[in-house]
Amino acid sequence: MTKIVTLRLGNDVYEELRDAAVAKRRTLSSFIEAAALAWIREGQYVDDEEMIEILNDDALLRRLTTGSQQARRHKGEIVDYGRASADRCVLVPREHVPEPPDLGS
Repeated sequence: MTKIVTLRLGNDVYEELRDAAVAKRRTLSSFIEAAALAWIREGQYVDDEEMIEILNDDALLRRLTTGSQQARRHKGEIVDYGRASADRCVLVPREHVPEPPDLGS
C-alpha cells in the first residue's frame, strides 16, 4: 500500500532534486525514493573487495566472533557514541563503558 510523505525542502534543494529527476527521466517522487533506497542499501552491504579484506583479517574476525557471542549472552551494554551514522551504537564490555558526560554544569 502506498504511503504519502510530506517533505519540507528549501528552494535550492528542491531545484537540485527536480533537475536531477528530470535528467533521469523520473518524477520527483520516484527519484527521491530511488535515491533514498540506493543510499540505504549501499550502507548495508560490503563489496567483494571489502569482504575479502575482512575475511583475511584474523584479529578482526576474532573480535567479531567475541562480540557476537557476548551479544547473544547479553553481556555488555549498547553505547551511543553520537556519530551521525548507522554504526554509532556498539556493544562494549561493561568494564569499558565510558562515563556519561556531565550535562548539569
